[in-house]
Amino acid sequence: MSSIYEKALGERFQMLHPMLQKKFQVSSGDHQAIICMGTMEEIAGGRWFMRPFIKMGIKKNVTFPERGTGIPFKLEKYGFIDPFGRETMSWIRTFYFKNTDRRFDATMVYSKKGKGILDYLGNSQASPVGIELDVTETGGIRMKSSRQHFHFGKRRLSLPSQIIGHATVREEFDEKKNRFSIDVTVKNMIFGTIFRYKGHFGMDVVPMPREQIPAYAFPKRFDSRE
Repeated sequence: MSSIYEKALGERFQMLHPMLQKKFQVSSGDHQAIICMGTMEEIAGGRWFMRPFIKMGIKKNVTFPERGTGIPFKLEKYGFIDPFGRETMSWIRTFYFKNTDRRFDATMVYSKKGKGILDYLGNSQASPVGIELDVTETGGIRMKSSRQHFHFGKRRLSLPSQIIGHATVREEFDEKKNRFSIDVTVKNMIFGTIFRYKGHFGMDVVPMPREQIPAYAFPKRFDSRE
């Protein structure tokens, strides 16, 4: 079974560095999980007047106000089939600040309609974001957000691009240091950089039968709307 990232990249998937292919080729049929441990060299962004809005995302596991350097973190990726029959990859990021732990969750599916990745931010699948994938000149992977919607009950809200945050993610593998690097930036046309983190990490691939996937890896609510 091809992973959702193999489907999105097509033949370009083979252009990725072998270690990135290993990281992004895992699917639900492999019964494996990706566990990454590392350090965020910097977590920054967000002007002072934005902090109240940033705090609103804590319960949804999508934003948090803490910032700093040298922050330990963990990334867990679990593959499963969602209730709508879609191949799904759950991303659970945990940042270990000095006084608290913060989560940033997401579930990704392959959208046949959009012919690309759809990223449901947070733990309730209330905010689907279209993701465009590309391969960098050094064999890294680049992700850019495109369209974004918000679901409020049965209502669907689309916001102008000037209001939403536009995310750019770049992952590389450093052969000299034998580790991955990550650089994520979320910017807004009006307010500038809302959120940014960059760091490095190592990776383990571990056996993970469907029944052993931890409960926190699943969103509290599934939504089929794209």
